[in-house]
Amino acid sequence: GISDTSESSQSAVPGNAPASAAASTVPVLKADIIAAYVNAVNKLKATPDFTLVKTEDLKVTVDKMSPSSVQSIVSKVIDSNTDTEPVTYVFQNGIDAGSGMSPTQVIAPLGRNAALSESIVTNATAAPNPDGGYTVYISLGREVQTLSTPAPNYSTSMEVINPDDLGLPSMAKLDSYSITYDNSKIEAVIDKDGRITSMNHYIAVINSQGDGSLIVPVSLSGHGDCSDSYQITY
Repeated sequence: GISDTSESSQSAVPGNAPASAAASTVPVLKADIIAAYVNAVNKLKATPDFTLVKTEDLKVTVDKMSPSSVQSIVSKVIDSNTDTEPVTYVFQNGIDAGSGMSPTQVIAPLGRNAALSESIVTNATAAPNPDGGYTVYISLGREVQTLSTPAPNYSTSMEVINPDDLGLPSMAKLDSYSITYDNSKIEAVIDKDGRITSMNHYIAVINSQGDGSLIVPVSLSGHGDCSDSYQITY
């Protein structure tokens, strides 16, 4: 009797194997989900041949500015520099011929490998997909970036706000600024081979303060958000 049941239960295993094998690759623990994501991003950065469509959507609102006469200039400049047109990169042997850039220069974090500490992650889940891969959802808490100090984890996992990218006039000079990030999200689809096929980074700037000069001394505060989406084909 006993040997029969063990045999019949063993014979049932092969039938279940594909489902359990796929399910077993889905990370469950917070640390494992973070590691799976970081490893997949760095694997993508090191992949020589693939096509990437990247779309950036940056929204910045200047809430307060003194003198107020400068606000319209700055708002116009910011609007003209927030481009939402998708850009396609075709990487061959690790270089996109059109831009001359490598995957690492285009995929956040720019110019470096990804890293992410568990301490900033407020929530991390992973859900299986029908193709045997899975989707990871990672939420990040609060961090501050200043002129001299990057936000420790945002800068190693996302494309953070760079005041230089806002294209302020050349005579503008920043003496100090701080940007507070919070409630930001990373979502990535990873296929059964551990490759990212799509991902989205959403960064929320809940507060930013700056002091500097634009011919006259200027101080401003604002908020905004930035969404970067990546679609990848191999």
